[in-house]
Amino acid sequence: MNEEEFLIKLRAAFKAEAEERLNAMSSCLMEYETSSDPERQQSLIEEVFREAHSLKGAARTVNLGDIENICQSIESVFALLRKGELQLSPEIFDVLHLSLDIINVLLTESTSGRPTPEPAEISSLILQIEQLKKPKENRPLSTPALPPTDSPKTITTSDQETNSEQPQDEWPSDYTCQPAPDPPDQPKSDLWTQSCQAKPLVSETVRISASKLYSLRIKAEELIALKIAANQQVTLLKSTTQSVDLLRTRWLAIESEYRWLRRLVTKSDSPKGNHLNLNKLAKILEYLEWNRDQAGYLGRELKALAKAADQDSHTLRLMIDDLVEDTRKATMLPFNTLFDILPRIVRDISRDRGKEVDLKFQGGEIEIGRRVLERIKDPFIHLIRNAVDHGVEHPDQRETKGKPRRGTIDIVVSQKESNKVEIVFSDDGQGIDLVEIKAEAVKRGFLTQNEVAQLTDQEALSLICRPELSTSSMITTISGRGVGMSVVKENIEQLGGQLAITTSVGRSSSFKMVLPLTLSSFRCVLVQVADQIFALPSAHIQRVSRVSPEEVQTVENKATVLLEEWPVSLVDLADVLELPLVADKNVESAFFPIVVVETIDKKIAFKVDEILGEQEVLVKSLGNQLSRVRNIAGATVLGSGRVVPILNIHDLMKSASKPGPVRVQPLAAKDKTAEKKRKSILVAEDSITSRTLIKNILESAGYVVKTAVDGVDAYSWLRTDDFDLVVSDVEMPRMNGFDLTSKIRLDKRIEEIPVVLVTGLESPQDRERGIDVGANAYLIKSSFDQGNLLDIIRRLI
Repeated sequence: MNEEEFLIKLRAAFKAEAEERLNAMSSCLMEYETSSDPERQQSLIEEVFREAHSLKGAARTVNLGDIENICQSIESVFALLRKGELQLSPEIFDVLHLSLDIINVLLTESTSGRPTPEPAEISSLILQIEQLKKPKENRPLSTPALPPTDSPKTITTSDQETNSEQPQDEWPSDYTCQPAPDPPDQPKSDLWTQSCQAKPLVSETVRISASKLYSLRIKAEELIALKIAANQQVTLLKSTTQSVDLLRTRWLAIESEYRWLRRLVTKSDSPKGNHLNLNKLAKILEYLEWNRDQAGYLGRELKALAKAADQDSHTLRLMIDDLVEDTRKATMLPFNTLFDILPRIVRDISRDRGKEVDLKFQGGEIEIGRRVLERIKDPFIHLIRNAVDHGVEHPDQRETKGKPRRGTIDIVVSQKESNKVEIVFSDDGQGIDLVEIKAEAVKRGFLTQNEVAQLTDQEALSLICRPELSTSSMITTISGRGVGMSVVKENIEQLGGQLAITTSVGRSSSFKMVLPLTLSSFRCVLVQVADQIFALPSAHIQRVSRVSPEEVQTVENKATVLLEEWPVSLVDLADVLELPLVADKNVESAFFPIVVVETIDKKIAFKVDEILGEQEVLVKSLGNQLSRVRNIAGATVLGSGRVVPILNIHDLMKSASKPGPVRVQPLAAKDKTAEKKRKSILVAEDSITSRTLIKNILESAGYVVKTAVDGVDAYSWLRTDDFDLVVSDVEMPRMNGFDLTSKIRLDKRIEEIPVVLVTGLESPQDRERGIDVGANAYLIKSSFDQGNLLDIIRRLI
């Protein structure tokens, strides 16, 4: 944003502020004229004085000299009124009201691009105000006349600078005091009308305290819990509908037997001895018929209710999401808000240390949540102190190294994803001396000499974030206490962000931060561990999967699993959270679920009992009493009303680094023949959540599963591998499920492979299209039941 654009933006904000202050001043003057209470009158004088003073300062900031000078004169009048050296009179009221009217016109015209007035017009008004400060008997009999005009002039901002220190009663000699009647076509009162007509009744902007706006946002985000609860109720309603449908299904399964029994009962030639028994049986049959009809009625009603609830839930979800998004945007601030305070800090520290440093910004227009911006202010100040004090060399040293005398600190902000921002803070100084860092760690007793020798460069770099570790030889007000980088890392991690450090000795250092744009709500994966439910932020989850005990290997006394041909540490989440041992739910299964958590420099697989799914959650703090609980970042309330802890990813990664066994139940020896007979299924699904869910269901049932991200990927797998069945979504990029099924049926080699479509499309037309292209089964996601899916697969293969 260049200076001209910034000034336009600043003047728009000034306009809103000025209108508010002018209205306040006008109201005070009007109330003073009707008030007889001396204390209240004095209070009104104080208020007008403060408003005039504030408006003067604001006008100076945006280079509106005319408004600044008028306010200066009004302020000087009220300074005398405060001291009791001047008494208000109708004449003074007239001039003050006229002054406010003219400021109103100036304010309107300054943003409309109309012609500016002659300086003499503003000077004449200021002279009128200044004359009010003199005793009444010493005032001229008339007021200076405004220069004559052929038509009413429009008053706008003067571009000329005015020296506010010049005595206000010294005017050019060609100004004379003479009668100045109002022009018949432009009385003074028309200035107020003109300014009122020139501006809309309702301003495009409104000033509101940040605390009120933030409170409104919190209340809007509270509705997320209502959205989740509504979705939960719809799910329960659909589940009830499925139960009623099951009653009908079971009835249809025995309907032929029922009809046979009814025919037997109604036969006319039944033995007389059985007459009473047949009557009882007839009543039972009558009840069964009633039960069938009643179940059908309840099923139809529940379906209609579930459909209406689903539509209402969808509408509610859209409205809440829009409201939350709008309130979030209203509380977002540009990074320039933070950048504005940093140049002065760089200047002061540079002068104190005898260095020359330039600070450069990129991406200052990107907006971020107010709470996030406030929390990263201290980390930025610490980084600047470190860069100037430790990083950038003195000018003579830089010249010796062939560098420019002036060092440079660059701050580059960029939008990484829709909900994340990346900040790169770098300097062209001497870099970080890893040898010195390692020596200091040994000296402080953090590590032994042998441990230091085994560190990688990245691990050694991370030592600078340890509390009480500093390479500064002197403790000053700027550095040397060993708390700077630890504060930086802690603040970023508390925000759910990540920090990565790189350095080039003698050339530069760089600190890359990845932060969420806003706090309060995000998506989480829900897992069950030791009969308890926990939430893991989705932003840090690289994948969820299922592995068999045979895949667990021990490397350097640590359990690992091979993922994408790379070994990844495996840790039992129950052990990390120090939860009591409970019966393993996966003891009878060939696989157990894992969640792979990833930060910038580390990846760990956590064993869990069950993966429950992914959903948006609203973050709640634990209160001041529990402001810092190890491994816990906060809590959320599920739609069922259950309170679930949200895990702190960075604490988990630290806790998981401690060695320990992984409780994996060994399986009995497998039948190699049975292993060879395991059926292979290909799952085509573009949603990672749905893809993982279906994969886990099938693997738990003993199938070998491969996954594809769309129809094209699936067809490529089918051309190279052998599969017994395909489970496919319909709506996918590049090639949808209908087209994939058609290609399978047209390919002679794979035309007999059964295809099961699992989709959210539930219209009769979509079902018919699925049958037409050759699908063997068509399942709806909204009423998805894993037992039903497994039953269909068992029948097909």
